[in-house]
Amino acid sequence: MKNNNKNYDNDKYIAFLDESGDLGINGTNNFVISIIILRESEYAKLKRILKKIKNRTGYLKKSKELKSTKLSKNMKLNILKNTNDIDYAIYSIVMDKKQIINESLLINNNINTIYISLVLKLLKK
Repeated sequence: MKNNNKNYDNDKYIAFLDESGDLGINGTNNFVISIIILRESEYAKLKRILKKIKNRTGYLKKSKELKSTKLSKNMKLNILKNTNDIDYAIYSIVMDKKQIINESLLINNNINTIYISLVLKLLKK
């Protein structure tokens, strides 16, 4: 996040976490977890931007979640342009499942345990 030489110790933050892919042996080759962290005041700006998108396109009437695969290139560029002034940080972990030497980790371990381990690793960043 940008450092504007202000003391943000008392600020409230909001975090959104999302994943893409799956943790099973079959399926996707990668599993990605991303988190976006922003101040509560910045979240208000983000909500206004998303509301404009919803009103203009009607896209979010059926779903509360934006799926990039469902958005046009112009809509994606518009979102990036409009969120450029919002102060936020994004962190991601990409797990290449082909690189896992011991596949039994994915087969025998509880998927929730693996997921929680990855989320905790991401939060430590």
